[in-house]
Amino acid sequence: MTQDDFALMAAVFAGALVIAAIFGWRGGNARADVALMGGLAAAFGSLSGLLFAS
Repeated sequence: MTQDDFALMAAVFAGALVIAAIFGWRGGNARADVALMGGLAAAFGSLSGLLFAS
């Protein structure tokens, strides 16, 4: 796998986690769970951006 493949995979994970956080927030999940999903989405999104930039 190349670096671009890892960046694309991280972007897909980030998108899936954003969707999960939105549905969890709307569904009334615990605040800590939604924050965890949102934080992981931000981390994977940042990783994806760094990998695409380099």
